[in-house]
Amino acid sequence: MLAAVKRYQQLSDDDLVCRYIGGDGRAAEVLWQRHERLCRGIARKVVRGHDNVEEALAQARLTVLEEVGGYRPGTRYIAWLRQVAWTNALDVARANRRCPLPGSTDERWSWLVDQAAEVPEEIASGLHERGGRLRPLIDQLIPRLRDVVWMRAVGASIDTIAAVLGVPMGTVKSRLGAARMQLRELERDAQSAGEV
Repeated sequence: MLAAVKRYQQLSDDDLVCRYIGGDGRAAEVLWQRHERLCRGIARKVVRGHDNVEEALAQARLTVLEEVGGYRPGTRYIAWLRQVAWTNALDVARANRRCPLPGSTDERWSWLVDQAAEVPEEIASGLHERGGRLRPLIDQLIPRLRDVVWMRAVGASIDTIAAVLGVPMGTVKSRLGAARMQLRELERDAQSAGEV
């Protein structure tokens, strides 16, 4: 028994995939055990909470078992698996999405200040100080820019914002850049008018 397990562990990912496609269930188990840690790490980057991570892992494992026939041996299995894990984690994040931002400006600001308790002190003090000045300016941004600014202000990571909004990380970065430019412009205009 131990010799059989060692023999499986010595096989490449491609060999294990071929064996699983051929009907060898043990090959799939060895393959999953080999890469479960990687998939767990990806899930933790995208979703929060133990239950959500476990759900993302279970979905990724099921997807691997059902769709491994779509993997072409000779290409990089690990790259294929990362994509499967990432996609399933995003699906869980989207399914569990809670609207992080209340509707009205006052509710948004109250929510932001409440969240600041969970943000490191140096960031929280900046939120109260500069954020208070910028609040009317932030509210002038279009909704897709305003939402990423509010989420980033409370410490949400780029990948978390992307998962919540259901957009690529590059889109979040682009929106943050556009929001920064617009806020600088709005702040300059407000300073020259003596409003800020």
